Amino acid sequence: MKPRFLTENIVYESNLPESSKYLRWIGTLTLSNGKFEKVTVSNIKDYSKSSLRSLWKEYLDLILTLPDHSNLVTTLGYYTNNGYTYSVHEYASTGTLKSHLSSEYGNLSNTKSSIVQGAFLRFSNDIINGMEYLASKGCSHPGLQCKKVLLNVFQVSKLYDFCPSTAAVKVIEFYTEKREVKSVTTFAPENIFLGEHSPASDIWSLGLTLWEIYSGGECLPYLQVVLC
Repeated sequence: MKPRFLTENIVYESNLPESSKYLRWIGTLTLSNGKFEKVTVSNIKDYSKSSLRSLWKEYLDLILTLPDHSNLVTTLGYYTNNGYTYSVHEYASTGTLKSHLSSEYGNLSNTKSSIVQGAFLRFSNDIINGMEYLASKGCSHPGLQCKKVLLNVFQVSKLYDFCPSTAAVKVIEFYTEKREVKSVTTFAPENIFLGEHSPASDIWSLGLTLWEIYSGGECLPYLQVVLC
């Protein structure tokens, strides 16, 4: 179980972009040895929604007990404030893989150079390793895509926003109810049309993520799909 931090040991610095599920901040954590560490703090966006509260509880139960892996965002611990529980994670200074690909490779005419292909291979291998680990721990990553992968200062890819496999269908329902086309189009067809999820569904999303990497972050198939 990851440790519980004192609220006063977390100092707010700035907001990170919101998602449909989460609010995220950059902060500074004071460690027990008196040193400081830059961290990311997360909480759900709307506590009034019982479905979102349920997903958040399942997510917390998972990340606070899941052993660390080099290709998952490291959960450092948690703290509570006014009855709400916040998760505390390592800070990934490079941002999302999506933004990195767009800024560094999106305008390159020669994406087949050995240097670029080597970078793409490293990103792909990291993500595959992370997905294999999640599967071995009974976890899923519905709708995996490059914006749900963070890069640390060493450009190691780290997955976040995964879930227990038992909660995968509820995650899918959340996004389809929100009608978030860019998220939904990375789901497998059975996710959208049958409300089902399996390890094969994660492989579908993984394939689309690799497609996105090798297009330099500029292309995802099926972006014109609109839910009826």
